[in-house]
Parts: sequence; C-alpha cells; structure tokens
Amino acid sequence: MSQGSFEKGSLGQQYIAQHFAGKSVLYWTDEKTSHPFDGIALEWETYDIIAIEIKTKSARTWYRDTGFDLIQWERLQKARDKYNRNPFIVFVDEGGGLIYGNHLSILERPRAYVYGKDASLYNLRNKYPSIEGDIVYFPLVAMKKIAKLSDEEVSDLRRLSNRNEAYEYPPDKWYEDLDQDAV
Repeated sequence: MSQGSFEKGSLGQQYIAQHFAGKSVLYWTDEKTSHPFDGIALEWETYDIIAIEIKTKSARTWYRDTGFDLIQWERLQKARDKYNRNPFIVFVDEGGGLIYGNHLSILERPRAYVYGKDASLYNLRNKYPSIEGDIVYFPLVAMKKIAKLSDEEVSDLRRLSNRNEAYEYPPDKWYEDLDQDAV
C-alpha cells in the first residue's frame, strides 16, 4: 500500500468518525497489518455492535458500482462467520462526494441491474456481485446514502488519489441509484 493510499484511508476513517459523532462510539484497530475489520461501532440508541470496514475510493466511471479486493471480501466473509457479525462496508467516495455503504449480506445478495428504465440495456455483465480479476464489485443500488462530504474533504481526498490527472470521475447521475435496492 502506497503512502498516499494509507493517508487517503486514514482521512476516510477520520471523516467516518466525524459523520458518526454522537450517533455511535467508534473503536478502530491500530494494527498496521491485516485485520478482519477496520473497527467496530457501538450505536448509542440500540447498543448494537457493528463491525465496520472502510473503503476510501470512488465508484467506477463506466459502471454504477464499486468494489474492493477479492481477498478482502473472503476475509470479511470468514470474519463474519467466525464472529457472527455482519460487517457494514462504508465507502468514502471522492468522486460523488458521498459516504455510502451497507451490510455485507445486502451487498452480496445476487442481483442483476438494469441501468435506467429501458430493459433493453440489460447486460449479463451487470450481475452482482461481479468478480473481475482480483476485485469484487457491488452495485450502487445496494448502498445506503450516509452523508455528503464537504468540498474541502473531497478536495483533500482527490489530492491524495493515485489516479492520474486526466481521470474522469463518474457522473453525478450514477449516485441517483443509491438506496434503490438497499434493504
């Protein structure tokens, strides 16, 4: 992991802590090595304990989805089974300027997604979860919108991105899909 990626991930964690302040008590791992979850949250109202995994990255430009390493997905599944905790995956997305996510069990639910209202746009490639190489992708329709990032937060995250300067972030309309199939 590059220093920029580490800093970007740390910023994502900091933004999660700010946006959940007063709603949950967050406990983070201080391990610099592989760990089952980034942290746990204790919700104030329900006293539920939730395992949290944070991904500080934008959705893909050509598909209305986002994802992470297949190896990490397998680790999360094993940890879920071992600790009987359905982790909540949080994406801090500098492209859309949003924080969104959902429980792993919701993200993993098999689904095909038709972009827009035209079923003729259906494409077999849009079956989820979608594994491409060593990455697993989940559709944005399965994500709950949690918070909007400030312009300063977006700027800081983009500055730390390892994407080249010519990279085009996904269009705003991608994020209209949030919450559509998030239960």
